[in-house]
Amino acid sequence: APMSRVRDALRDRQKPALVVWGAEDTILPPGIARAMVEMIPGAGGPVLVAGASHFLQEDRPDEVAEAIREFLTS
Repeated sequence: APMSRVRDALRDRQKPALVVWGAEDTILPPGIARAMVEMIPGAGGPVLVAGASHFLQEDRPDEVAEAIREFLTS
């Protein structure tokens, strides 16, 4: 039930969003990233970060930061 509420809220989201995902995530595989982009209105991405797993901000912080910078300046 809690995840259903999250999913519903994401479908109604009206703010800019970027989906950044670890390309080697084994907990939530990259295919889910594509589904997230389709679910969130106007979402950018997905940006798949090579060499990153589930905690991509720890695995590849520079690449994650660069994806965010590009999103914010485009």
